[in-house]
Amino acid sequence: MAIPCIDVRLRKRILDYFVKVYINKKINLTIEIPDENIYLLADDFLFDVFTNIIFSSIKYNPNPSVEFKIIIYRTLQDNINYVKIEFIDYKSEISHIQKETLLTKDINKDSNIKELLIGFLLVEQILNNYNGKIWVEEGNFVILIPEARHL
Repeated sequence: MAIPCIDVRLRKRILDYFVKVYINKKINLTIEIPDENIYLLADDFLFDVFTNIIFSSIKYNPNPSVEFKIIIYRTLQDNINYVKIEFIDYKSEISHIQKETLLTKDINKDSNIKELLIGFLLVEQILNNYNGKIWVEEGNFVILIPEARHL
């Protein structure tokens, strides 16, 4: 199923969700999409992917104001058109190593990571269903999802 990468409804839904959950925090979420006509081979569970990744950053940010940026653009890898989505969190208390630990599921040493693991297992399963990938790059989560050509 081809859906817009992040349309106005999804933006509003994400912002509304975090404003309700974190009433004591000011959340500044910026979404950069150079080309608004990007479509993904995805479904409504994309919302869960976005919220789980953003949640991990907001929850462990001790500041009353949280700044977060999502950058979305097209990329070509192995002759396949993908959409690359970078989640840039500023001042998160989750370190680069902890993020990598989450993705490898090696949580024995860090109890803070254990509670985030369930959400990331969900993210991983959703992305697998999309033939997508997730990794940590320069301390930020990055996902890759095949692009769909909108007719």
